[in-house]
Amino acid sequence: MSIYGVHLMGGQVSTMTMIKTHSLLWSFRIVMGLYISTTLWGAALAAPSTSSMASVQKAALQAYKSREYAKASKLFKELYRETKKPIYLFNHGLCEYLSQNTEPARIAFEEFVRIGAPGATKDKAQSLLEQIGKAVSDEKLS
Repeated sequence: MSIYGVHLMGGQVSTMTMIKTHSLLWSFRIVMGLYISTTLWGAALAAPSTSSMASVQKAALQAYKSREYAKASKLFKELYRETKKPIYLFNHGLCEYLSQNTEPARIAFEEFVRIGAPGATKDKAQSLLEQIGKAVSDEKLS
């Protein structure tokens, strides 16, 4: 007797069906294991290493402290692109602002505010956006 492809012999599953089922389960496990390991390996290859990001962050902070704002801006922009941490976007905008590059600074701060950055830093970004807006309008009047 066969019900849904399972052969019943005296109310029990046949040995052949058990072997096929066991074999299918192992095949499924192997395929899923390969899928998961290749997915994780691919993600590991695609993601920047923590140590490389740490060295970029260190270089960005050093450039900022040395008032090399153009260099720091590029590094903070790279950090944001790789990690999507909003503070790097803010720092990128701040470096552009300090370099008197108002348009890139405005774009960075607007994006920072748009993504819903936290508390006091968001307030600072909005304040800097107001200062940039005022500076641009003053330039137009001159």
